[in-house]
Amino acid sequence: MSYRKMAVIFVDILGTQFMDEFEQKHFIHRLFHEEVELAKERQKTLSHVVYDRKLYSFSDCAYFFYFYKDGIEEERKNDDNLCFIAAFNASLTILKLMKHGFLVRGGIAFGDTYLDDLGFFGPAVERAHKIESKEAIYPRIMFDSEIGKSVYNWERSQEKEPIMVELMKHIPSLVENDDDTYCLNSFYQLELSPSFDMQGVPVNLQDVVDALENKIKVDRDKFSDNECVMEKLDWMENMLLSKKETFDLAKQNAMFSFMPS
Repeated sequence: MSYRKMAVIFVDILGTQFMDEFEQKHFIHRLFHEEVELAKERQKTLSHVVYDRKLYSFSDCAYFFYFYKDGIEEERKNDDNLCFIAAFNASLTILKLMKHGFLVRGGIAFGDTYLDDLGFFGPAVERAHKIESKEAIYPRIMFDSEIGKSVYNWERSQEKEPIMVELMKHIPSLVENDDDTYCLNSFYQLELSPSFDMQGVPVNLQDVVDALENKIKVDRDKFSDNECVMEKLDWMENMLLSKKETFDLAKQNAMFSFMPS
């Protein structure tokens, strides 16, 4: 019995303390529960992969854990790839939330973690929570700087398909770097393919953008005297504006999506 190295992602939906409607909170509860069940079902079909995954949810928060299966040889382990897959799959959950106008903040760490039937603990669990609660500040999913830089560099070292390079003026990145702050690009899948099917549910780039813009508009009116909320809304609005050109290119390219298992 000991710690194991894991990718740990903690996400929190912002503003739930202001939600009065039962339906909104029940939707979040149901979505996270469905994600837990989906993770269990998917793992049964992924016998070929080197990793296992667990997802725990409570209230408006969730923890995602990705770790190597028992008996996996050291030469088959790639921590950067493990974190990339964990972040990519978490981004799909975040897309579901953003599609319904929810703003999400989170932290991603890699390191010592313990899991059992009772729960979980460890330095990586604490680090992911600290990043979300103390460092991310805005509606973004921030990496611990060390693993963020490592995954960022690893992603760029991977060979791109020649057809992708030829067709696209902009190749999306899952990990984005802004002055050595590494964050998850939650729009990554939609930048590859602006419309795709997610477990039977269609997801469209414009629908997600419209939902977020409407959220910003409604909350600006509702919380005009709350400086903390307004700062987060300003950040989100500026982020969407900064991605306008990228979104336009994605719609033009309309590429087939690539979804790691």
